[in-house]
Amino acid sequence: VDIKAGSSSGNSYLTFSDTDASEVGHLNYEHADNSLRVIVNSNERLRITSDGVIVFGSSGAPYNSNTVSIHPSDGMINFGMDGRSSYVTSENSCYIYSGEGASGTTLAGELYLQSRSNVDRDIVFVTGSTPAERLRVHSSGALGIAGKNYGTSGQVLMSQGTGSAIQWASPAYIIHDVWALSSSMTTTSTETKVTTWSRANAYSATIGSAMTESSGIFTFPETGKYKVVFDVYYQTANSSRFISHRIYKVISATSTRIAQKLTSVNTAGSQWYQSDKVEAYFDVTNVSTHKIEFTVSTENASTLGSGHSSSLIQTAAYFTKIGDT
Repeated sequence: VDIKAGSSSGNSYLTFSDTDASEVGHLNYEHADNSLRVIVNSNERLRITSDGVIVFGSSGAPYNSNTVSIHPSDGMINFGMDGRSSYVTSENSCYIYSGEGASGTTLAGELYLQSRSNVDRDIVFVTGSTPAERLRVHSSGALGIAGKNYGTSGQVLMSQGTGSAIQWASPAYIIHDVWALSSSMTTTSTETKVTTWSRANAYSATIGSAMTESSGIFTFPETGKYKVVFDVYYQTANSSRFISHRIYKVISATSTRIAQKLTSVNTAGSQWYQSDKVEAYFDVTNVSTHKIEFTVSTENASTLGSGHSSSLIQTAAYFTKIGDT
């Protein structure tokens, strides 16, 4: 059967009719662009273009909205969602494929997304009503957050809660520093700042960055949330019955008490000894302005002990970073 068009730009039709519709279905060969079109229920549902692309959908045009097209020349299936090109596999894009099973090199049921190129390619994930890059897998295996932000060595991914993107952050507990009273100190009923400190390296090695101290005021090495512990040891032969020890935050040179402990003395004959501690949590948002200091006082003159040897401390301050600010 030869269905010949009237001109090189005409049409060749094979029509399927019924008593209610004369052209409810037909095959249409468009000589103008050499495409074959299949009409079903009076609408185009399938088109084969001159270069062999097979298009399923109402528009009949590759890459259009609401169409699926198969491109044999480069092995690509295109989903024309919102007019954008979405490739299942393409010569210059990527593979998406499932596992082959026990007889293959990949496991059945696994889904693979693989860059297809003879040079390194990243895999990028884009989301949002205003499309933006959220995650990138570099060809080396590095993860990029919101672009080519791969973090720094030792950082971890931290959730920012519902509706917010994850971020690179330093892990908690990467800083722990211990300072000891370097020489014994006489205490009285007047609250006095403790100023004779030295790092207790022989007792506890510093983990991460170290604190610094000047005239009894401690500076943090980096911002974050810190646990601060003030461990004290008193001794005297006087009849003191009450002792107190306090932690102050110093913000822009203004001291504010954030923790204190008032306790009574446990006597033992004419000489008594008492150990105790107080702790606080401090959100250090600026290392230049947010600092810490410690004070002590006793009802009567007493001695704040410094320790018996380099490996045994009696009065100490402990600084531990527990999270980011």
